[in-house]
Amino acid sequence: MQSLRSICPDYLTSTAKMNFLLTESCPETFKDWSNRARVKCTRTDRYHCVEDEVSRIVEVCVDSVWIEKGIVRALVCC
Repeated sequence: MQSLRSICPDYLTSTAKMNFLLTESCPETFKDWSNRARVKCTRTDRYHCVEDEVSRIVEVCVDSVWIEKGIVRALVCC
């Protein structure tokens, strides 16, 4: 799997910096996920807990973006 940095090296430096928090683990149940989302984000549908490009687990509040396989370059770089 390619990272965004390898596909489009300028992407991470050209986008607005987003605020994220490092965490030990992501919530494992729906109830825990919902509770964490309410605490961390102003809108619960914006809460994400993911592994970043350097394998850290991070929590971030951002809109979701659906990326189809094979068109990452078009969505991210153009």
